[in-house]
Amino acid sequence: MTTIDTVNKKLDLLIGVLQDLAEKVNGYAGVKPPVHKWVSSAELAVLLGYSKRTILDMVHQNKFKEEWVIKRKRGKYNVHRFDAEQILPFAEKYWGKSAR
Repeated sequence: MTTIDTVNKKLDLLIGVLQDLAEKVNGYAGVKPPVHKWVSSAELAVLLGYSKRTILDMVHQNKFKEEWVIKRKRGKYNVHRFDAEQILPFAEKYWGKSAR
């Protein structure tokens, strides 16, 4: 084997690795919006880039319209579900946050 053949094989291998990495990077388009309408506070926090506690603080500060939030009692705690179809466009417009 000549030096040129060895270099060509290494280049081909390197090109293949780079193409695989490019496919992986292009596949990571960010967090996708949920397929279901109602999401939990943890899911909404991931979509908006906030913590779960911040989302619940926003609920207590009435930052979301009443029809966007369902509050259910589970034991001695309240569980909140959020209408992602309404909140995500609102968040993008007013807070500059979006589910990419």
